[in-house]
Order: sequence, then C-alpha cells, then structure tokens
Amino acid sequence: MYWRSIHIALLAWKAKANRKPLILRGARQVGKTILVNMFAREFDHYVYLNLELFEDKSIFKEECSLSETVQALALNKNHSFTMGTTLIFILMMLTSTPAIILCVKLSGTA
Repeated sequence: MYWRSIHIALLAWKAKANRKPLILRGARQVGKTILVNMFAREFDHYVYLNLELFEDKSIFKEECSLSETVQALALNKNHSFTMGTTLIFILMMLTSTPAIILCVKLSGTA
C-alpha cells in the first residue's frame, strides 16, 4: 500500500517538465535506497553515487555548477547523459556533506 502511493508520487515527479532535484529523507534502514533502485526502472539510464566513497565524492567541487558536475560525472562514470532519461541517485549522509547538499538544492533553482 505505502509503496504504491510513494511510487505514484515519484511518477508524478518524473512527469514534470521542469522538475527540481528530489531529496528523499528518512530514518536509516527503512528502504529509501531500495525504493530508488526500483524507481530507476522507469528511466533508460541510472547512475548511483555513494558519497561515502572517495571516487564518487570527488566529482563534486567546492564551487557548485550543475553543468560542470554533470560533465565530471559523465567522465568519471564513463557515461553520457540524456536529460530526462537518466536518473542520478546520490546517497549521502546529511551531516557529512553540507556543501554537496547545497549544490543539489541550488541546481533546482536555475
């Protein structure tokens, strides 16, 4: 029941033409990553970033630019992106990466 209502909300977010980054919050170990992994099936491409790993965290710089970040991500993951058909999931601990959280939030305001 809960999965269905959350999935409908995620599909509505995906259908928006000018959608902002989606920030999924919740307690530890409640299934957020599993939810995103299942939702990723709705996209042609899926990129998973775990900011606990240095390789993934190094993509983000102090100065945040969405276009530069996406270019760095494409080079780092050896992947080309088509806007609207690629889901980029960033797994992060809120306390450990405040600059990256700000970058993600600001990328939706442009």
